[in-house]
Amino acid sequence: MASRMQCVLCFVVAWSCHASVSEPARPSLRLYVPQVAVPKMPQMQKQSEAPAQVPQVPTMESMPEAPRAPVPQMVVPNAPQMPQMPTMQMSEMPQMVEVPFAIVPSAEEPASLLSFLGGLAGGVAVGAALVYSLVKSTGQKVFAEAQKAERTAVISYAPAAASLAGVRRTPEPRMQLSPFGAQSTPFASPWDIRAVSNNGTLMQRVEGTSRKTWKFNDMSKDRVQVALSSEGRPINADTQLWLGPDWTPFKMTAYSEDGRMRPIQTLIGTRNKSAMIEVRNIGDSQFPFSAASNYAEGPMVTLPAEIPASTEGERVDGGAIRSFVMDPATEQVEVVLKTDGRQLNARIQLLNAPNNPKQTYECFTNNGELNSLCVAFNTPDAGNTIRLINLAPVEFPCYIHIRQKP
Repeated sequence: MASRMQCVLCFVVAWSCHASVSEPARPSLRLYVPQVAVPKMPQMQKQSEAPAQVPQVPTMESMPEAPRAPVPQMVVPNAPQMPQMPTMQMSEMPQMVEVPFAIVPSAEEPASLLSFLGGLAGGVAVGAALVYSLVKSTGQKVFAEAQKAERTAVISYAPAAASLAGVRRTPEPRMQLSPFGAQSTPFASPWDIRAVSNNGTLMQRVEGTSRKTWKFNDMSKDRVQVALSSEGRPINADTQLWLGPDWTPFKMTAYSEDGRMRPIQTLIGTRNKSAMIEVRNIGDSQFPFSAASNYAEGPMVTLPAEIPASTEGERVDGGAIRSFVMDPATEQVEVVLKTDGRQLNARIQLLNAPNNPKQTYECFTNNGELNSLCVAFNTPDAGNTIRLINLAPVEFPCYIHIRQKP
């Protein structure tokens, strides 16, 4: 196919360069158009003829006496011949020049342009055909070599596979992890997600941009525990308390840089009503986490009231910022934020470096006494600081209580 294409393109190039077959070739008459150069030509010829007579002088040198007499005679006839020659040539020139052919150059220019364009197009087509044929032949060679190499590899692999068919491969050692992202070790803290989920029975996996809910109908209890954990990836979650069909008295947004080292751990009051807890993963789909929620049990039931009673609180007015430096030996910090019945709108952060939040809680509730914020921070590293920002107006102060656990 490529050879046929090359033959056709070569024929097109030859035809375009030859112009038209039916049109006869015309001589170029551009040299005869300027008639001003005609009278100058005889003078040039005359000058060329004058030196041609000089070689006759040596022929006369054989007779030393004769040359003096004919010299003036030769000069005299040359003088009248000078004007006669241009007159004869001027009379003959109109007979040789054909004036009607002076228009021919204007007709030859389009033909030359068309022939040039045709030759250019033909050359480009021939070059493209040559490149196509070269690339095609090269690709066929490479494909043939690849098939040959593949056949060789298959032939060489067959004996090795046959010899190893009877050998049993031992499995590689792997680290056994729990579904919470940490090793299966007994939990020591009541804030742990395994303690909340009753050893994993109430735990659910929350994918990115999805949500899970837990329903609580026991009106004799007023405290719910929520825990979120991941395999070491960040956690960015939104937790809400639903009372009834369209009432959300408590909202909390939580962030953790490492869901394994610093999980999300909080207590939420249900006000002795039938409630539902919603946990929404507002992170990307690449960052899922595990969540669990259950009624608080044991000492966790009275913890929101025990910490304010056993520690001294500090008043933080609306718009104010407070920072508290933690002891390097502290392993866990429990914090309670409450008000005297007014709304609570605050943000609390765990800093491990200057202005480097490792964990953040931001909550809003219409009653900071019934729905106080009670959270726990794990502090595996030293140099931690708790920073509180009261986001409410100045009319809504809050009180912070901190208890450090070594």
